[in-house]
Amino acid sequence: MAKQQRKYRLEIQDIDGETVIVEPPFSIDFEIEKNIQTVVCSGSITIYNLKEATRNAIYKDIRQVGLENIRLVKLFAGYESDGNLSQIFSGTISHCYSRRQGVDFLTVIECNSGSDFLANSYVTMNVGAGTAVRDYMASLAYQINGNARAVVGNLEGKIRRNFQASGYAEKLIKEYTDGNLYLDGDSILILKENEVIQGIVNKINSDSGLLGSPQREENFLLFDIIFEPRILMGQYIQLESSTIPFFNGEYKVVGFHHSGTISEAVSGTAKTTIKVQYFPTDGSFVYG
Repeated sequence: MAKQQRKYRLEIQDIDGETVIVEPPFSIDFEIEKNIQTVVCSGSITIYNLKEATRNAIYKDIRQVGLENIRLVKLFAGYESDGNLSQIFSGTISHCYSRRQGVDFLTVIECNSGSDFLANSYVTMNVGAGTAVRDYMASLAYQINGNARAVVGNLEGKIRRNFQASGYAEKLIKEYTDGNLYLDGDSILILKENEVIQGIVNKINSDSGLLGSPQREENFLLFDIIFEPRILMGQYIQLESSTIPFFNGEYKVVGFHHSGTISEAVSGTAKTTIKVQYFPTDGSFVYG
């Protein structure tokens, strides 16, 4: 795909529960951080020169917490040459404020993918003997966010005896999955280390926008690519580096960082730094 002319759509829930849509010609800067070791992802989105009424409508004090103060935000991005937008962030607003910088008014949205849902996911539920562990995990995922899609891996076995589950859903899931839980916006991933999902962009090389050479960081590889909004957490990829072919192989995406500018008024760069872990060829795909 020729990556030409970045575009976006930003959906923000305002103080009245209505959805405010921001699109070009407004310029934005964005930072989206996802790491499978942190359970939730985080984001920061800066919008330039919204009108005062809109700035006031989407303002949120950082001290406003609780279910009654949950406000949603979604960011979609892509390329004019592709014709489609991909969701690169979906979560809740933790803080939204505006400030003046020179001649510009900057509106900053600080957000994350699920800390509000986790904090309000205390459950008490009866679990019957014979219930499949996968079904139990899916039920707990629903308690975290009933609108999210639960992607549950190959968790075998059944519950042996009736019991009452009581506690935060995050903790209960981790007890059965060795901590393998990740909230990625509209998806809740419950995957083992050797399980992946199938993505759209499965081959990463110079043709798909690979920049420079992969770098090893402990048990992971990191590499930069021209901004790729279609990459998914937990997905399978094949890496093909012409500069360090030693690292070529099959991997699981365990983190990435989107950063850049989307603007019709000024030039700016955008890239994605991807973090992967070796994926054994005898691992399994999970479709959800």
